[in-house]
Amino acid sequence: QRDRLVCGYMRLKHNTDNFYLDEDIDGIIPDKMSLDKAIDIIQRNERGRQGVERMKTMRELREREKQGRMYDSKEAEVDIEPDVAATHLQRVFKGFQARVAAHVERHNELTFVGMRPRKDNVELLEYDKDIAYHKRKQEQLENKIGYEKAKEDLKQVIVDEEGPEYKNEEREKRTLYITDQIAQGKRPENLDGYNAKVDEDGEGETKKEEKGGKKEEKGGKGKDKDKKGGKGKDEDAKAMSKADEGAVTKALMAKEYSDYVRVWENPDRASNNPDDNEQPYDPELAKEEIRGDVYKELEEQVNQLLTMNLVKINLLLSQADGKGKKGKKDKK
Repeated sequence: QRDRLVCGYMRLKHNTDNFYLDEDIDGIIPDKMSLDKAIDIIQRNERGRQGVERMKTMRELREREKQGRMYDSKEAEVDIEPDVAATHLQRVFKGFQARVAAHVERHNELTFVGMRPRKDNVELLEYDKDIAYHKRKQEQLENKIGYEKAKEDLKQVIVDEEGPEYKNEEREKRTLYITDQIAQGKRPENLDGYNAKVDEDGEGETKKEEKGGKKEEKGGKGKDKDKKGGKGKDEDAKAMSKADEGAVTKALMAKEYSDYVRVWENPDRASNNPDDNEQPYDPELAKEEIRGDVYKELEEQVNQLLTMNLVKINLLLSQADGKGKKGKKDKK
């Protein structure tokens, strides 16, 4: 509609549809305007236009209220001719149509200048959402690949930082075991006995708990067989089982909460450096994940080294025993 008005005005005043500028336009074009000044001029003009439109709307509202008061007064309670009544109805309806058209035009103009979002940009929003989704998935994949590579590098970091101390501790434990075996008159050829002992110590508590639970179950079954007629005691047993389940659930929840406090609620993990907030993984958590495997590899290395030493020691002891037996035979 604006373009049609401009074209009509050009044809009426200048009898042409287009204007062409001269080649020498240095004196016509003003100096270069800054972006802030251009935005200020556009906003000032737009606010002025909106103020004029608001003034016209308020004027129409006041006129309508004035006419409404006139019609509502007692002096207006007279019979109106059909033509006059029809004229009033048409006026009201046409005014309503004009206000709706003005509102639509105002909305379109604000949308055009970017002061109000469009309603028909659903496809554009869907496209932006898909782009953001694929970008996020790509970043997740890249971070996952980087995390797997970083774990390999962190293994070497753990070996360099914690490996020597951990090896010394494990070597001392195995040396004490070998010393105890020699003191008992045994010559261990490998460390299988030590490994089995460590496994038994680790699983001993869980096995004891399982055995204790089985004994309680067996005892409960025997008591139930002896006292089949006691409904009240059966209800007590069910209540006890429910209480046990509740205790187990509480223990699991307490463990999960303690893990959360230990891992995620630690304020030392937060950093004031904005670059650290974009880190794809936490190095400390990654170290905790791979530390067990690294320690197993270090234990295997210690086992291999001490096993080789045991083989050499047993070989030297067997040779010494053989020489001692030969010497006794020669004396005889």
